[in-house]
Amino acid sequence: MKSKQAPISPDDIFVRTAEGSAAVFDERRALSSGFREMLKAIDGKRSVQQLEAMFPKLDSEDIELWLAELRRMRYIDAAEIPFMLPEIKVAKPAPRVAAAPKAGTHAKASANLDSPEFDLAEMAANIEHWVKQNTETLGKMRKADLSKTVQMAALQSTQAMNTLVDSGFFASLPESMQVAGHAAPAKPVAPPALPVKKRLALVFETDPADTAVLTRLLNGAGYQAQLCNSRQQLVLLLNQATSPDVILLKLGAKDVDAFKVLEKLRQHPRLGKVAVVMMADKPSREDIAKSILVGASGWMIKPYTEQVINAAIQGVLTFPPVA
Repeated sequence: MKSKQAPISPDDIFVRTAEGSAAVFDERRALSSGFREMLKAIDGKRSVQQLEAMFPKLDSEDIELWLAELRRMRYIDAAEIPFMLPEIKVAKPAPRVAAAPKAGTHAKASANLDSPEFDLAEMAANIEHWVKQNTETLGKMRKADLSKTVQMAALQSTQAMNTLVDSGFFASLPESMQVAGHAAPAKPVAPPALPVKKRLALVFETDPADTAVLTRLLNGAGYQAQLCNSRQQLVLLLNQATSPDVILLKLGAKDVDAFKVLEKLRQHPRLGKVAVVMMADKPSREDIAKSILVGASGWMIKPYTEQVINAAIQGVLTFPPVA
């Protein structure tokens, strides 16, 4: 029985097989000119969406049919993207039910970020269990050291929560770097001056409205926004030769475990020192404590404003990021 082919999505990327590469230049192969041009355009880098832009006279259904046929003929195959985050697990967290906050003070919009009544010891125990089950480096710490580290992160998450409610952003300070097991500098370093060329901000956000707001605000702050809304797009952008100056990473996306991404980033030789700002509508204290443990540089919550963006980015670039 033949195996059923996986459906084709706009983010999919295909590469020519050896048979396909031979067919491109072999006029004896019974290929129509359209199929041959499509096969030439498939280079292991272009997504299906980019192929659609290259062939405007074909609708998306036609292109998917052509690609499916080329795959059936074994002329193309799904590209194996170099994955600098090889063990990200597809996360399916419980949905967060939250009404969109109105423009105004963060204190009013975010007063219910987390219940004021919480058990710090219970939270620390939950986080310690999570660390052992879901992280690589922290999970290998001695039990006494891990317990102390988790307790300090849990305590700092309360300070972070208060700051988020008051101002909409929180930047990790040198003390938080010590919590995560990293040495802090004796003095803060001055924020780098913006060059004439815009700095690069990689933004992972799945909500189109929030993406538009973040893009506008980042442009105003002197940053070029590189946008992605899927796991595959995120990996492609992270694997580019040019590293971003800052990464804005949404927590709670259905196909990306942000904590896993953050941990892998901190282990990466090129991207390990890039500042990472976490974003969520209503993060819990546990969310914040976990992110501190795995190396978040800071946090932002909605409503996103010019003041929040500028303060958050300046804050995370004032101190070297946790790495």
